[in-house]
Amino acid sequence: MLKKLILSLFICLASFVLTGCRVPPATAAKEPIKQAIEVFYLANEGFFITGGGKKILVDALFREGIKPYAVVSPTNKERLEQARDPFSDVDLAMASHFHGDHFDPLAVATHLQHNPQALFVSTNQALDKFKAIGAPFEAVKDRVRAAMPKEGERIKLTHKGIKLQVLHVHHGRNRPIENLGLLFEIAGQKLFHIGDSEATAEDFKINNLPAERIDIAFLPFWYLLDGGNKQAVREQIKARHIVLMHIPPPDENDEYIKKRGGWAAVLGKMKADFPNAVWFTQEMEKKVFN
Repeated sequence: MLKKLILSLFICLASFVLTGCRVPPATAAKEPIKQAIEVFYLANEGFFITGGGKKILVDALFREGIKPYAVVSPTNKERLEQARDPFSDVDLAMASHFHGDHFDPLAVATHLQHNPQALFVSTNQALDKFKAIGAPFEAVKDRVRAAMPKEGERIKLTHKGIKLQVLHVHHGRNRPIENLGLLFEIAGQKLFHIGDSEATAEDFKINNLPAERIDIAFLPFWYLLDGGNKQAVREQIKARHIVLMHIPPPDENDEYIKKRGGWAAVLGKMKADFPNAVWFTQEMEKKVFN
């Protein structure tokens, strides 16, 4: 009996040595299957995004805007606020900050009143504007969330199966304007909308964004203009696709752009530097990202 036990142990040991003492590899976590995402441009930095059976609005519920930037047409503004097709059953609405070309409290309140399933997320400053309208806010306040994490921190929430991480990306280091980076997942893809961020490559480092493997980044056009911001796009954000936003009308008399040869030349240079960048020219223009 003892001889059989010793022989069995010897065989087990020999087998272990011959296999190079290998331990079976851990099973890697499966990445979600990427499905198509449809992005519809509304105005300025406002988008309607659908995919995986979900609907999202970002910086889309505003009214008067700020000149010279685009505003939503009266027809689509009414559809947005009344939550009518194609904007019915929106799951999540967000505003990166409280400025009037990104957010209007009455526009948001009206949409929420007509769409009982939607959650709205923005900054504390936007919440203050919201509270100031009184009764319309009181009617929907249970579906309003304010978030303003410290730099390097994240606030996470999930609504209707949509995972959202809220980041702090400043709107000018010395400006008292709260601005959110909105990192959310739908249809197996990660999307990152940074509002009117002026954060540098160095500022972004603390967020370790390369680890997120971002699929679509929504970036103000100035991030593709100069070396420092380009560095942030290439080294920190590192998205598969780039959607440019906050582009003023092409005939706008902008001395900053005129010195660079006009918008056609500027956008051409951006496309040459970032072949994965796209932009929209018409309201409700659609682009599909796989």
